[in-house]
Amino acid sequence: ELISDSQITTTIGAASMAYDSTNNYIVFGSANKLYYYDITGTTLLTPPVTLGTLASNFTNSTPLVDLNGNTFIGGADGFLYGVDGSTLTALPGPYNPVDGSGWPKKLGVGTTASGAAGSLAMDDNGYLYVPSLDDNLRRFGPAPNPAVDCPDCDLYTAAQWPMFQYDVKHSGRNPNGAGHRAPITLWSKPTTTTSAPQRTPVLGPVKTGYASGILYHTAGQFVLARDAANGNELWRFDLGLLGNPSGGASPALLLRDDANTGGVDDDTVYIIVGAKDGFLYALNANTGAMVWRIDLGLDISKASPVIDGEGTIYVVEDT
Repeated sequence: ELISDSQITTTIGAASMAYDSTNNYIVFGSANKLYYYDITGTTLLTPPVTLGTLASNFTNSTPLVDLNGNTFIGGADGFLYGVDGSTLTALPGPYNPVDGSGWPKKLGVGTTASGAAGSLAMDDNGYLYVPSLDDNLRRFGPAPNPAVDCPDCDLYTAAQWPMFQYDVKHSGRNPNGAGHRAPITLWSKPTTTTSAPQRTPVLGPVKTGYASGILYHTAGQFVLARDAANGNELWRFDLGLLGNPSGGASPALLLRDDANTGGVDDDTVYIIVGAKDGFLYALNANTGAMVWRIDLGLDISKASPVIDGEGTIYVVEDT
């Protein structure tokens, strides 16, 4: 199904979407606006929420939706924005740098603002973790408290962050906080091509024989599976020269519990990946064999797919 509307007059860019399970919306940014797509009514809500004045504010930003339906997104202008999930209006301001109250919240130290970089995370206590281009991570609390919330502190922790947007559905919500600031190298493998853009692997479930799970990623025109414990290649699937992804998107995993006695070993796992030539693929996670593919027409390789609780797959098409 093609989702299109004359409201979207600017490029969606290389950012991913978020799923709002509270309101059943798909949320994505374009230019300096947040768009909400109502899954139930299959329509874009009007009007989009305008945040900031920078025309490219959210071109590469991925929103995060909390359990109450509130949306948060970091801007290239150096601010963290929030949208009330019940009214779809910007959270009120102005921002107070003394006690951290008000919106939008500034990213940066002193008078210097730094653009947001990467995806946001939220822990079980409602704290938002926001990485920025000045090589820092900032935490913003649900109730500003200078003694607890330290927006200018380095808050990288030892919490595990196994894949892009934390889990296989790309929810962006890590209950344990942020990840390592400096990665710990366990192994390294060469890519299949020197021209391949950076793409984040997705980590599949632990299975018999693979105590650390299996990593799935794209490199050049190939989708690869590797043993997470040692990096050894298990299989690869060729998307073809025309399908060579042009963006840095991560694959997504579609897991189906087959409700049998074999446990996770017998569950069906599909690798969902978009190609530059417009094909959306589902690959068998165990063998790499193609299960199905759908021609959506235009490049869908620049943003990672999002999968909702019913197994519906959403992708961004570059028009």
